[in-house]
Amino acid sequence: NLPKKLSTGTVGFFGFKNFDQVVFYEKGESILYETDFAGKERSELARIQIPENAKSSAFSPDGGKLAYYFYDNAAGQGQISISEPDGSDSKPIFLTRIKNLNLIWPKNELLVFYSGNENYPSFSMTPDGNQFRRLTEEESLLYLNPAKETVILQKMGIEATEIKFDPLNNYLLFINAGDGKLYSLRL
Repeated sequence: NLPKKLSTGTVGFFGFKNFDQVVFYEKGESILYETDFAGKERSELARIQIPENAKSSAFSPDGGKLAYYFYDNAAGQGQISISEPDGSDSKPIFLTRIKNLNLIWPKNELLVFYSGNENYPSFSMTPDGNQFRRLTEEESLLYLNPAKETVILQKMGIEATEIKFDPLNNYLLFINAGDGKLYSLRL
C-alpha cells in the first residue's frame, strides 16, 4: 500500500472536515482546498487571507475554525489568532514573545500549543483565549507524542513534518519533508 499524493503544491497545514475529507492550504497559491482521502474529489474552497509570516496552524476538529500562529520580528512578538477557515474574521487570542510555537487542536474546546524546545512547557487554552493553563506531563505525552504515526512512516523510509490519523483511523495523512506535499496512506 503506497501513499497517495493529495496536493500539487507545498502544503502549509491541513485538518479534517467531517469524517471523510481533508482540508489543506497550499502556500504558493494561497488557496484552501478540500478532497477525499483518496484524492479523487479535490475542490478549491477559498483564497486564504492569513499573514505570510504564519508559522503554524491547525483546523478545529469540525473544520469550522482555523487557528494560526505568527511572529513579527520587528515587534518582537508572536500571536495566536482564530479565524474562519478561509482566514477571514480573524481575532487575536494570545500574545507571546516565544518565536516558534506549534499548534494542535485536538478537541473543539481545547487548543494546545508548544515550542518544541524541551525547556519550555506545553500549554492549552479554550479557542476564545480563556482558561489558559500549563499541560501536565501526561497530557503533553497524550497530545504531543506522534510515536505510532512516525514509526509507520519510518518503516516506509518517509520523513514527514506533520502527521495525523484521520478521525476514523483508516488513513494516515502527512506532509512529506522532502517535497512539502500532502499524502494519504490507507491503513
